[in-house]
Amino acid sequence: TLADVACYVACKQAVAGASCRNAARWLRQVQAECRRLAPKAAWPELVAAGPQNVAGPLAASNTAAPKAKPPPKVVQEKPKAPPAEKKKEKKPKAPKPKAPPAPAAPEPSSPEEACEQAAPLLDIRVGTVTKCWEHPEAEKLYCEEIDIGEKDGPRTIASGLRPFYASADLIQGRQVLVFANLKARNMQGFRSNGMVLCASTPDHSKVELLAVPAGAKNGDRVRFGDLKVVDAAKPAQVQKKKLLEKVIGYLKTDGKGTATVLGKHAFTLDAGVISAPNFPDSVIG
Repeated sequence: TLADVACYVACKQAVAGASCRNAARWLRQVQAECRRLAPKAAWPELVAAGPQNVAGPLAASNTAAPKAKPPPKVVQEKPKAPPAEKKKEKKPKAPKPKAPPAPAAPEPSSPEEACEQAAPLLDIRVGTVTKCWEHPEAEKLYCEEIDIGEKDGPRTIASGLRPFYASADLIQGRQVLVFANLKARNMQGFRSNGMVLCASTPDHSKVELLAVPAGAKNGDRVRFGDLKVVDAAKPAQVQKKKLLEKVIGYLKTDGKGTATVLGKHAFTLDAGVISAPNFPDSVIG
């Protein structure tokens, strides 16, 4: 304004040497405005247009050196882990050649041949009747406990021998032959786990237990003459393959009473052969 110009001209000497920060700022503003409005007029030069010529605190505050930029942050790189060694790829192992399956037995050409193939798979063992008593609900059955050398103890077996042996005492304590790999079944409520072998007349009117040679031990397994000795089949296999049915009709004694398969393969133990002296040429079952 005009008042500012008047003050500027009147106070130029006082303000020129002043160290007042606000007065110096005002002086520069008025000086710059006068020159803008009347650039051709001779305006007195009091201070330079910039703040660097202002004495005192103004100069100190306005002429301060620009702040130095902070040094760039040095980012320390984490040491790189050494490259992991590539795991050696395991070469797939060549599969071991499987052993060729055992050749299947040729199909039997006759029932007799089927019998000879099935008989070695049956498990017939020596056992001692440790206990024998009458079945409480079946008049033809004896209940027996028979020791055939197993760790689990004697087996329980039911036999239809009451019509042929008047007393259980005639059976208890005897050594007998037992079909040991038949599936267990219930006989009139009694669990029977095997079958005792006997010789009989063709009409089954007379029956007698097979005689075991002296010196035989409980658990001894019967061999059948010159037929090959193999591991006995499991009970489930005996049932599935009907092994007993293939053999039972061909078990008989020969003319001397020796127990055989097909009349020629004798029931044999290390202690001797199995027999039924009183039943030559008879059936076994």
